[in-house]
Amino acid sequence: MNNLVFSLMFKSVKKCKNIFTSFTNYCIFQLVGGGKMPITDYMTVTELARLTHKSRPSIYKYVESYEQNNYDDIPYSIIELFKMIESGNSKQAILYYCNKKFGNTQDNSIQEIINLLNDNKDKIDMNKIKQLIEEEIKNG
Repeated sequence: MNNLVFSLMFKSVKKCKNIFTSFTNYCIFQLVGGGKMPITDYMTVTELARLTHKSRPSIYKYVESYEQNNYDDIPYSIIELFKMIESGNSKQAILYYCNKKFGNTQDNSIQEIINLLNDNKDKIDMNKIKQLIEEEIKNG
């Protein structure tokens, strides 16, 4: 068998195994009356940090606070994400949510524009910017 084919098959099997293991852990947890499934049993801190554009220390802090029902210092979008994870949403649904809430990691130009606007909001007429964007959208 070709090494490339074998490598791709191995990666696919490993990915399926990880998904199956996460799902199995979730089902067992629910069957034994575990209530909430720990967030990091479903997704790693590194995955969450990458998807939310937050640092790993921040994610650790959010997870710890969330699991202690202390929501005061957690952004609402992170709370929503954790609730989705706990309720057993598919990875695809979670990725879609993260892309909508935290932006597409592949398009740095949008983030650059947002950062530029945030850094200079005192110097910029936001209504003009909004009108320019709306005109650009309308004109296609």
